Amino acid sequence: LLDQPAGRCSAEDKATLELTRPFFRATMSRYSRACYNKLQLHMNEGCLIRRAMGDPFHFTRPCAECYAQSATCGAQYCKLQCLLSGVSKGCVKCVDQFCQAETERCTGMYQNTGDL
Repeated sequence: LLDQPAGRCSAEDKATLELTRPFFRATMSRYSRACYNKLQLHMNEGCLIRRAMGDPFHFTRPCAECYAQSATCGAQYCKLQCLLSGVSKGCVKCVDQFCQAETERCTGMYQNTGDL
């Protein structure tokens, strides 16, 4: 068993991720789409933080900030791959390649959220 990296998410946040793992990626993808500012072509992190702190996750603010940063990373590096679906194989592969390591460092949790 690998040790979890240190990070900004609490023990409660980590328990929530485990409970919501089957639908985590799809839900966060939906939130990311809703919070992406199409006119200014950037992610509204405040919007995403508020959503991650609400139902169904109720993440703490520091943890929610990590996921907002991850969504910004995905929007920056994987816009084309994620255009049609945030859970397509191409999108997931791109986000994992460019954003997963930093998300794991920030959250302190491994992100193998295999809900495809």
